[in-house]
Amino acid sequence: MKCINCGAELDSDARFCINCGTKCTIPVPEPTFKPEPYIENEPEPTFEPIPESEPIPEPEPNIAEAPEPEPILEPEPNIAEVPEPEPILESEPNIAEVPESEPINGYIAEEPEPVEVVKLPKPSKLKIFACILIMIPAIIFLISFSCLLPIRLGLCGEAVRKSVSNIETKELLSSKLKDNQTLSEYLYENVQSSFIKNVGAEQDDVDKFVEESEIMTFLGDKTANYASYLIDGSITRDPAVGVSEIMEYLTDHDEAFESAFDYKMKAKDYREFEDSLNDMRLDDKLSMNYWSDQINYNLGTTHFFFSFITIGIFLAIATVFCIWIAIILGKHTASVFGFFAIILITSGVIVLLPSAAALFTYAFIMPKVTLAQLILTLARPVAFFGAATGGAEVLIGIIFALIKKFIKKRMLKKASA
Repeated sequence: MKCINCGAELDSDARFCINCGTKCTIPVPEPTFKPEPYIENEPEPTFEPIPESEPIPEPEPNIAEAPEPEPILEPEPNIAEVPEPEPILESEPNIAEVPESEPINGYIAEEPEPVEVVKLPKPSKLKIFACILIMIPAIIFLISFSCLLPIRLGLCGEAVRKSVSNIETKELLSSKLKDNQTLSEYLYENVQSSFIKNVGAEQDDVDKFVEESEIMTFLGDKTANYASYLIDGSITRDPAVGVSEIMEYLTDHDEAFESAFDYKMKAKDYREFEDSLNDMRLDDKLSMNYWSDQINYNLGTTHFFFSFITIGIFLAIATVFCIWIAIILGKHTASVFGFFAIILITSGVIVLLPSAAALFTYAFIMPKVTLAQLILTLARPVAFFGAATGGAEVLIGIIFALIKKFIKKRMLKKASA
């Protein structure tokens, strides 16, 4: 047998060429059986009956005599002689040789043009850093303005007079001091004189006198004097409530005293009552000069911090810082409004949140139980004006942010046109 590829002589049972390694085809031997020719009109054979005979036992096949087929050993291909295929190197596409697109139905497909990204001019990092440094003091001065203005408007003399007058007398008398002692009990125990002991006055009689004598109007006027001395500066002298003023108040309301205690006060009674007040050292405890000496600071100068001139100076300084930011950024108008928005929103949120929390606390959470809590209700106008000031700043800051966004859109349209 010969190899069909190289023509080398091979064994008859070889499957691979030992020379080139090509697979060989084994020739199929022709069958030795030849069918007998068909003869027409051949007489049908006659079969004679075969007599029955005993069955002949079939011989068992002799397995040992059957020769086992010899295994056909496939010759191993000579791999060393087979040349290895050379690696096919992928050649880079020659872009220049790519033919242009042929027209389809008379139209040539145009390649999409690259979209040009429009970038707006931005200020340099040095300018932005300088603006951030200027923005910090601008926020501080604006917060100072936003805190001083509500105090000036909410704690002036007239506002305090209205707040005190709105307090009900029963709330004041039932307010608790230290050791859960009410103000009514404190007055009954500490402001006693011989005439109260002689007439056998009870604590309810004291409460009745306080209600009928319109004491809240008296307290509103005196508290307004303190506020005017400390906040707006309309009163320059010490607004201390002395014993003489309290005795004058009692003299003016002797009818209410007689109605409550069923007793007509005499000159001796007034002197004893005045002595009891002097023992309490009310002239010192209610004097601003006394407390100025205690803290080593003249309380008469505090109104300078809350004057409209000082408040205007704080606002003017914050405005100057904003102008500096505008000068540094120059033509970058969008960035200028962006910094203005940050300054206003930051200051407004810092003032708005505590003011709104204070209003919510006054309205729903804090009960008017103690005298200190009752006095804190006088600061409700401050919280109201603080919330209004902070809310206005936040609103203006949002408007500036929207202006910045509008300017950016307009600049993008101009640049892309």
